[in-house]
Order: sequence, then C-alpha cells, then structure tokens
Amino acid sequence: MTTTRGGPMEKYLAPETAARMAAAAAAFSGALDESQRYVLANDFELSGARREWSYLPEPERGGLAIGSLTDPQRKLAHRLIAASVSMPGYAKVVSIMAMEHVRRALTLLDAPAIAHLFDPERYCFRIFGTPGGAAPWGWQLAGHHVSLNFTVTEARYLSPTPCMLGSVPASYGTLAPLADDEARGYEFINSLTGAQRAAAIIYHRPPPDFATRMVPRIGPAELPDHVFDPEPDYRISDAERSVLSYLRDGPKGVRGADLD
Repeated sequence: MTTTRGGPMEKYLAPETAARMAAAAAAFSGALDESQRYVLANDFELSGARREWSYLPEPERGGLAIGSLTDPQRKLAHRLIAASVSMPGYAKVVSIMAMEHVRRALTLLDAPAIAHLFDPERYCFRIFGTPGGAAPWGWQLAGHHVSLNFTVTEARYLSPTPCMLGSVPASYGTLAPLADDEARGYEFINSLTGAQRAAAIIYHRPPPDFATRMVPRIGPAELPDHVFDPEPDYRISDAERSVLSYLRDGPKGVRGADLD
C-alpha cells in the first residue's frame, strides 16, 4: 500500500529504523548454517505462523532457539534486537530474559517438574520473508514474558506489534525490568482528578490475563477468560467478565480528550 505524506500509513513511516533492522537481520541470517537458516526463515505469506505469539513458558516453540547459537551468532542476534528497539527497550528485554534464571530457581522449590521452562536459552527467533527490499518481511523474538513482532513494508513502513514485555516476579534483588513503566502508571493515575479516576478505574479487580486475550485480530467485543491457567486460584465471574470486557464501539475509561 502506498500513500502520500500525511496519509493513513504516515504514522508507520520509519525508513532509518527499517534499514538498520534489515541490515542486522541479514547479518544474523547470513551467519547461520543451512540447517539453522531453515528453522529461522519462513515465507512471509505463512500468516498462521507469523501471527502466532505467546508470552507463556510454552513447552514447544517454533523458531531458532538462542541456546542453539554459537557465541558470534548470539551476538548478531542481540544486535538485531538492539537495532529494532531503543536502548532502554533493549535493556528491558535482556533484563526480562535474565529474570528467567531467578524464576527457574524459585520454581525449583515448589514445582521442579516445570522449572526447565524458565530459561532464556529457549527464546526463539523467526524471520518472515527476505530482509530489505520492497517486499514485506518481518521478524519475531518469542519467549516467556517477551514477544517482539516487527513487520516492514516498502523498506520504510514499520509496525512493531504485537509487543509484550512482562516480568514475574516484578522485581527480585537488583532486577526490576519494568519498574519505570510501573512508576509511570502510578504517576499517571495519581495525577487524575477524582472524577477522572472514577472513570479510569473501571473495576476494583483486574482480569486474570489480557482482556483481549492473545488473538491475531481483536474483535468488536472481547471478554477476558474466567481464569488464567498458571494462577488457578484467581477467578472472575461472568458478571465481572462483562465489566472488564473490551468493546470497540464503547471504550471504557477516561477519554484522552478529557486530559489536560
């Protein structure tokens, strides 16, 4: 899709980032042997695989695992991440990955059978299409609590979604990957007037997981699940699901237009 400046695609225009990302992806792919490249690369039109994403500690995950890379290949993989996000963003990604060691050690105490799932070596890369050029291409990094998905078209339009960064535990020792995000959230909610806060806080309990769930396309109405499998003791009722639902035609919360 080509549009004139100021058109609907303008907000996705990022030629410098797209070029930097393409160069890093090509260097990473070029450093792999044929068997690794076969696992890493996928046709861009394979929309099923391209639209799969999960931040859960999946037993099996498609793509090329970091643990299978040599040290030079691993450095090029990290260069790809750094080329695609800001340096603070890169620091968050690697801090979340480092937190996996803490999570595994904690899980060994109460659920040793699944402790192996929490391992930064299990994070996987995928590339869809051929980096560079005018044809669409993209890449993905997927692991527990990190899901980065980038799509580039015409070598200049860039979409960085879906993107998910999380952390459990939220902090441990000196590690607190999302502390600044959390602090900004509290700063924002505490800046609201009483009326604004009443509109912003739609319910006193959050959904067990994303209200919109992990789906390729968010529909006109989405209800959160009753329970999040890893936390079976936290459940919400049908009435609570309705309150916490996402409605495209009737968004809940405080309106941006009502903020100073």
